[in-house]
Amino acid sequence: MARTLEAAGEIAAATVAEVVARMAKIVRVAIEGVATASEAETWGVERRLLQQMDAGTAEVKERVESRAERVVASTARAATPVNGHMDNHSNALEAELSQLREVL
Repeated sequence: MARTLEAAGEIAAATVAEVVARMAKIVRVAIEGVATASEAETWGVERRLLQQMDAGTAEVKERVESRAERVVASTARAATPVNGHMDNHSNALEAELSQLREVL
């Protein structure tokens, strides 16, 4: 009876060791699969975020350039009368200087 129990214990221990070894391999393969899938998903998320950032940057740049062009155009329109006034003033001063030279 003792031998039978001892043999049964050894068989049970060997079976458990074999099952644990198989389970360890299965768990390792499962973990590696999950890690690979996680890495691929992380790479995909990073790629999508970079594309979104690039698109957002391009949109902001386009808006800034558009508004800058409008400011420059508005400033040019506002400066036109001032430039004309300055030109007229300079022409008048040159005419007066010319008259003074003739007098002298």
